[in-house]
This record gives sequence, structure tokens and C-alpha cells, in this order.
Amino acid sequence: MNDDNELENLEADGIVQEDIEEAKINPPKKPDFPFLIFMLVAFTDIGGFVGGILTLGFAGTILNFITAPILFFYLSGKVGFVKKRLYRKYIFATVVKIVPGINFIPQNTIFVVRGYMSEIEQVDKILSYLENLPKKI
Repeated sequence: MNDDNELENLEADGIVQEDIEEAKINPPKKPDFPFLIFMLVAFTDIGGFVGGILTLGFAGTILNFITAPILFFYLSGKVGFVKKRLYRKYIFATVVKIVPGINFIPQNTIFVVRGYMSEIEQVDKILSYLENLPKKI
């Protein structure tokens, strides 16, 4: 695969040239699984499900108002190119959890797991690109 194709693949995934230049200076590290955040959102999703049965979904909505800012601060610590991709998923998860009646879906837990997997994928792609870069020069 040539350099242009790899660069096009990165750009298709939302990684722009500025992100690559930043990664050359300060390469991203593979993240650890966010166990604390995962346990928090799993607890609130379970509470929202149980409370939602009793209150027709309003308990889940209330719990989401607690969880949403925590997830926002969790995202603020991410690398730029990962953060851009995860914010769209974050907004979707937050909207789903606000709507009574469908907020029994453990969307925040799914968001944390999918976000972690997406972050690993993005970091692997950019690290692979950076590893192959010296060979091409």
C-alpha cells in the first residue's frame, strides 16, 4: 500500500494531517480500559432500568443528567482525533437516555465499550502509519 492510500484511509476515518503531525511529536499511547467509568455507567444503566420500570422511564432520565457530565469529562481527556469521533456517539447516547420509554437500553454502557474499542482502533491506525513512515522516506 502506498503512502497516499494510507493517508486517504486515515482521512476517511477522521484523522487529518494536523492530527498526524501532532502524533509525530507526541505519539498517542494505547489506552487502558476505563473500568471506573464503565462501572459507574453500568450502575446508572441498571438503576435506570429498574427505576424506569417503576416510573415509566423517568428515573433513567434523571440518572442520565448525572451520568452525562461525567462522560463529557471522560471524553475531554481523549486525544483530539479520537475525541472528534466519540463526541457524535456521546450525543446519540445522551439523547437516547433522555427519552423516557426507550431509555431502558443500556446506551451509556454500550457507549463506553464502543468508545474504548473505537479509540483502540484509531490509535492503532495512526501508530501503524507512524511506524511505516520512516521506511518510506
